[in-house]
Amino acid sequence: MRTQSVEKRTMLLLVRMRFHIHQKAKNAVSERALLAEDCALLAFRGAPQDAQWLSSEEAEKLLDAVPVANVPNDLTANMIENITRDFAHLALALDEVARKRAEELLASHKRARDAARSGGTVRVEAQLPPDVLGLWVFVPPVQTS
Repeated sequence: MRTQSVEKRTMLLLVRMRFHIHQKAKNAVSERALLAEDCALLAFRGAPQDAQWLSSEEAEKLLDAVPVANVPNDLTANMIENITRDFAHLALALDEVARKRAEELLASHKRARDAARSGGTVRVEAQLPPDVLGLWVFVPPVQTS
């Protein structure tokens, strides 16, 4: 969409990450496996190979962007094609986000287990690659002279 909310082409991704949580209770013989999911809004400016990632707050603000004009279908198709063609560059960054979230999830589980004094072990594995559920492209309005 064309919007005054951006000064440069900006992409917003809705990403779903999945994690396997392996827990083993103290004195247990086998592990128990759980599945966890998390979604995130991730946004960047520029081309995928030189992505300038926005903060989570900036990404969420894009949800409030107001359209000011339509984008012609051929231009829309061209922008999406360029992004998907260079998606390998984004995939590396998305994998890194998922690994970081797995570390945060592990730390959270360890804090809970420590607070409960339950003992045992826990480990978390990000299931890569994360799924891109949505992609939105925001472009500034056309400047008229």
